[in-house]
Amino acid sequence: MRGANATERSLEHGHDVQFHEMISYLLDPPPNTRSGDRLTADNHWRPAYRLCHPCYVRYDFIGHFETLREDAQAVLEAIGVADRVRFPDTDPNNHWTKNTGEVAAQILAGISDEQLSRVKQLYAADFELFGYDPDTL
Repeated sequence: MRGANATERSLEHGHDVQFHEMISYLLDPPPNTRSGDRLTADNHWRPAYRLCHPCYVRYDFIGHFETLREDAQAVLEAIGVADRVRFPDTDPNNHWTKNTGEVAAQILAGISDEQLSRVKQLYAADFELFGYDPDTL
């Protein structure tokens, strides 16, 4: 993800990439990463349906991050270990669990409507297959 002022360390580690820079990379990847499918260069950005093949694998359970605690409990009960194992508690003071809607709105405000529309197109199958409404972004 090459920004105009990217240092060699930044290019090597990607530790300081901003969300709008990542979106630009996804929508217009460098020529050396193109191979017919712009998202094949890295599994981190590849649509989930291309990684887990829900049309070919019969999954017993698909969980969502938004309901992680409840979904984890359901899996533990289904495999018969809920009496011995539990999902770890989260720290209520953790900044990652606070105001996620506000944080998401701030992050999304940094990209254009046209970029957001293109990202929704790239991940349209994931939205549909995993029960998300792209219009809620």
